[in-house]
Amino acid sequence: MSRIGFVAVLYAVWISSACSTQEIGFERDGQDHTVERDGRDYIEDDRQRFEVNPGGILTVDAELGAIRIRSSNNDEVDVLVRKRLRTTDADEARKAFRNVEIVFNQTDTGVRIEVEQIDDNASRGFWQDRVFRWFRQGSIRQDGVRVEIDVMVPLEFNLDLITVIDDIQTGKIVGSVTVKTLTGDISTGSTEGVLSTRTNSGNIETGRTVGDLHAKSLTGNIKIGSVDGDATIRTNSGDIQIGYVQGKLKSTTLSGNVRRKYHAR
Repeated sequence: MSRIGFVAVLYAVWISSACSTQEIGFERDGQDHTVERDGRDYIEDDRQRFEVNPGGILTVDAELGAIRIRSSNNDEVDVLVRKRLRTTDADEARKAFRNVEIVFNQTDTGVRIEVEQIDDNASRGFWQDRVFRWFRQGSIRQDGVRVEIDVMVPLEFNLDLITVIDDIQTGKIVGSVTVKTLTGDISTGSTEGVLSTRTNSGNIETGRTVGDLHAKSLTGNIKIGSVDGDATIRTNSGDIQIGYVQGKLKSTTLSGNVRRKYHAR
C-alpha cells in the first residue's frame, strides 16, 4: 500500500453499553473469523505474535485506524487489530469487516502491518483525489468501521507509524520514532532516540526526548517535554509550549503563542 494512498476517515465518539456477547462465525481467506457483539457494536479481532530481536523496527501503514504502542521486556511484537462497527445487523458487520484488509508481515528487520480499506471502484491515484472522493460519497458516518491497532513491542525498538484521521499514542521507547497522521492527535512517552512527529490539524504532546526532536502541525497546538538534543517545532496557528531544551531550538508559529520554560545554549 502506497504511503500517499491516504483516505480521510472521521468517526464520532463511540459510547459503550452493557450487553451479552454474541458470536457469529464465518470464513474468509480460508480462515475462520468470529464477529462478536459488544454492547451496541459488532467487533472482529485479529491477533498475531512475532518473535523479534531488540533494535528492530515496527512499521504501521494504515489508511484508517487509531494506533497505540506500548513496550515490554519481552522479545516479541504482540499485535491486536480490532475492527468495530455500530450496527444491529450482523450481516452488515460481516460485509463491512471484509472490506477492511489487515496484512501482517515479518521482515528481516522487524514487523510490518498494513491496514487498507478495499474499494474496487476506487482509482489508485494520489491521496488528495481519494480524500475528495470520500467526502463526495458521504462516507463520513457514525456507523463506519473503526479500526484500533494495539501493539506491544520490545523496549528497544524503532517505530515508523502512519495513519489517516485518527490518533497515535506511543509509550516509552528506546529507539527512533517517526509518527504521522493526517488530522489526529499525537502523544508520545519517553523516547531515547530521534523523535519526528507530524499532523495537519491535530495536537502534539511529547514526553522527554533523549535525542533530536522534530514536531510539526498545520493548525494544532504543540506541547514539548524536555529535549536532550536539538528541537525544531512548527505550527501555523497553534500555540507552542516548550520544556527544557539542551541543544539548539527553532520554534515557529504564525499566529499562536510560544511559551518556554528554559532554553540552554
